[in-house]
Amino acid sequence: MRLVVTLLLCGSVVVGCASAPDRTLVLMAPAAGGVDPLPTTITDATGTLVLAAFGDVAGRSGVENLPGRPEAIAVKWVGGMCDEAFDVRIERGAERLIITITTTFRPGACRLAGVLRQVDPAFSLPVPSAGVDVVLEERPAA
Repeated sequence: MRLVVTLLLCGSVVVGCASAPDRTLVLMAPAAGGVDPLPTTITDATGTLVLAAFGDVAGRSGVENLPGRPEAIAVKWVGGMCDEAFDVRIERGAERLIITITTTFRPGACRLAGVLRQVDPAFSLPVPSAGVDVVLEERPAA
């Protein structure tokens, strides 16, 4: 089962804006590897995100285009058993798309095991996977 959130864009055009405001989606990452579903915030600072889904996790961490979909990528990373939430921020770099994934984790005693995660953002224009950088950050829960 894939959870899909679609952003519907109105047919209006705004002229003269330097940039569109960030769009934020709040989703639940599906349970994986013995970890409960986790709240996930996806913030798009590019103005090009059309939808986001949690993909069928397989393979290894990294970025690849989804088969037959040059506008959609699979972003895979290894989380952990202590993860409590994810924040995904999509921004434009000088010449690349930068996706920063910040994991909030529960410090302390929990099983040390990796959990492969995957989110599949789709954009309004083609995004070659070779032009995407993924930055992984961690922060302890408050």
